[in-house]
Amino acid sequence: MTQRIFILPIWIRLWHWTNAALMILLAISGASMHFSGTGWGILRFETAVKIHNFCGVTLLWLYGLFILANLFSGNLGRYLPEMKGFIGKSWKQIKFYCWGIFVGAPDPYEPTREASHNTLQQVMYWAVMYILVPIVLISGAMFLWPNLAPKEVLGLDGLVPVALVHYVAGVVLFGFTLMHIYLGTTGHKISSQFKTMVNGYHEME
Repeated sequence: MTQRIFILPIWIRLWHWTNAALMILLAISGASMHFSGTGWGILRFETAVKIHNFCGVTLLWLYGLFILANLFSGNLGRYLPEMKGFIGKSWKQIKFYCWGIFVGAPDPYEPTREASHNTLQQVMYWAVMYILVPIVLISGAMFLWPNLAPKEVLGLDGLVPVALVHYVAGVVLFGFTLMHIYLGTTGHKISSQFKTMVNGYHEME
């Protein structure tokens, strides 16, 4: 018999879906700017710039709200792994993702109301949300407001290293987004985890 537990409040779900839409638009507009003039861009350069800037500023505001919500709601605990048994639990998840998932083995971790992420997810999401995303946002803000960037770095125009950091971090973040979407299909059913992100309930077999 299927049991359901409520693990995701509506503000997290709304934030998550909005973030997903922004990430996709930022990737499309960013790639269109990067490959402008090569025939590979989906959008015209001017259109891509407007979309990228709008989505970037929106993401910046959402990130600020995310930090505040985490601080005042207690949601921050979702991203902090328990160190007791950390290596053992992480190894179980690695084996599941690399092998067990392909032979029908059960996921060694079942989400609870208090801890909706397994150990690997906690570490990965913490690194993404508190290291990678700030790097992308800060470097992007320097492009939008160049006075925030250093005038010169190692003899180069200050925006040159900023551009490199923004590009590399953006590509890594988009790669994480694709991996995140794929892992969303690895629940009890392909649609299970997407349903959870819609209604907030995790179904346990």
